Formats: sequence, C-alpha cells, structure tokens
Amino acid sequence: MTKEQSLVWASAHFLSTPFPADIFEYGDEDDILEHIKDHPWEVFEDHPALNVWSYIEALADDVRRLNPDQTKPNQTNNKPMKRKLNLLLVIPSLDTPAIAVLADIDMTDLPKLKSLLTEALMDEHCVNQVTCDDIPEWVSSQSFPQFTIKYVVHDEGDNYTHAVDISPIAIYE
Repeated sequence: MTKEQSLVWASAHFLSTPFPADIFEYGDEDDILEHIKDHPWEVFEDHPALNVWSYIEALADDVRRLNPDQTKPNQTNNKPMKRKLNLLLVIPSLDTPAIAVLADIDMTDLPKLKSLLTEALMDEHCVNQVTCDDIPEWVSSQSFPQFTIKYVVHDEGDNYTHAVDISPIAIYE
C-alpha cells in the first residue's frame, strides 16, 4: 500500500467523506485541510483541521507499519486471511485528544477488552484507577463495531467522567 493509498483509507475513519483518491496529485496541504474542514466525522467537528490531519497521518503510518506487504487495505499477497481487529481509541484531554491503538483484539472476550481498555486509559491519564462501563454485548457480534464507552478517572479523591470513542481497524495476515 502506498502512502497516498493509506492516507485515503485512513481518512475514512475521521471524515464523513474520505479524501478523493487523486487529492495528493492535484492538491496541496491547503486543499487537504479544506477537505477536512468540509467533511469532519461528527466526533471530530470541533477539532482543528490540522489536528485531524495528524490523526489521519498517524493511523496511515501505523497501518503501513503493521501491514508492510499489503497492496490493498483488505487484501494480502497470496496468504490465507484471518481477520483480527485493532482498535483505535480517541481519548479526550484538556487540549488535544490522544490516540491509542489496542492491537490484535479478540472482540468476543469482552472482559479482556474492558481490562485492556482500562489499562490504556490509566496510562493515558497517568492514574492508578479508572472505572469503565461494561462493553455492550452487541460489540462482539458486529464485524466492525464503532462505539463509545463512558469511564471515570479517579485521581487523588477527585472523579472525572469522560467517554472514549473506539473505532476498529481490520488487520489481515
């Protein structure tokens, strides 16, 4: 997968209308940022276009790194396909949300998923305790579940309620 192909693919995770396939041939950074401003996914409507562009680039880089031999996002070179899900987490913060990836997740083991999510949130918030809502059962029956989980950060006697947006990233090997 080329860098441009991965950017177009990744843009679909952050924008209501992904980048056109030829945007990198005819457009410059201003055209890219304008497209982001015009087509944000609802969760990212209040994010500056430059931040969303950095999220897209980070996801595209991770996908290319995780799938170096892949020629298309859903195809590998003559290897048997086994679907695994990596999960992209958009974690709120005071200024710019953090992005984290949970790799190779078994979506049928919801207690383990909740535990991994809790650990990632504790790491991101630099605290020793986070309480997450249970992950809905329907998540395990969906091919590519996109969902939000509410959680509470427990920090030195104070409790802060947040929500983390979770989007799947399919990995084929």
